[in-house]
Formats: sequence, C-alpha cells, structure tokens
Amino acid sequence: IQLIDNATIEGIENFRLGLYSPTGGGVIAEGNGMITIVDNDRVVDAPEGAWKRVGFALERSGVAAVAGRDQTAGTYTVMGQREVAAPTDQGFFKKLFGGGKQGTTTEAVTRVVRIVADGEGSLISVEDESGNQSSDEFSRRVIEALRQRLG
Repeated sequence: IQLIDNATIEGIENFRLGLYSPTGGGVIAEGNGMITIVDNDRVVDAPEGAWKRVGFALERSGVAAVAGRDQTAGTYTVMGQREVAAPTDQGFFKKLFGGGKQGTTTEAVTRVVRIVADGEGSLISVEDESGNQSSDEFSRRVIEALRQRLG
C-alpha cells in the first residue's frame, strides 16, 4: 500500500485490510486486520516558528491545557481528559440476567506534542508517556485542533 504525503495536517486514518485465496501453497494465519495511518503532520514553518504557532494553537484550542514548554526540545506537555470504560459493580442477578450497561468515565491524560525539523518544514506528533506516537481519543482531538488552527 503506497501512501502519498502532502502538506495537509490530517488526523489518524483507519481502514480494514483482508487477505484471501493465497497462491503457491501459501497459508494466511490471520486474514483480516485494521490498518492505522498516523499522519506525519507536516507544516511549512521551520521548527522555531512552528513551535510558537503550535503553542498559540494549543492555548486557544480549549482541547488541552499546556502544562509545560521546552523550546529547545521543541515540545509542549499537554493535559486533558479521555473517555474510558467505567467499571460496573453488578450484583449476581444483574450478571445472570444481563441488567445494566457498562458506561464510560473520564480520566486525566498527559501527552507530549513534539515539533521536529523536516526538510524546509516541521513535523508535529503527539506522544504518550513512553515517547511513542499516540492515537488515543485525546491525541486525535489535539491533532484535529492543531489541523484546524494551523492548516
């Protein structure tokens, strides 16, 4: 699958891929899968200018609170909320007869927005606590807010 890069800041995109009918004696162990494309979120500004623009966009977005700034590293630490499944305390009869649905609750989450040089422009990513690119609901909202304000 060939991906075509462009200058548009996009959100995370998902699609399903299915593999069927192998030839030449091949065997497919798992024929279906979800593919996630995490955009490389490129802007045309050099990192110094992009860092400032991203900071203004984050502060005005209302999606996340900026908890820290490091211009040397090109990062912003942001805090917000994400939805998670709420634990349910069901009694014996509710479990037996299926009463009640599992709800959702919110939890605090911290992410790092990173701006790095990319040719004549900059790449923007949202990372989790381990430094891996994050694709959870909160990170998607941050990227979407930046896309709207920087695109």
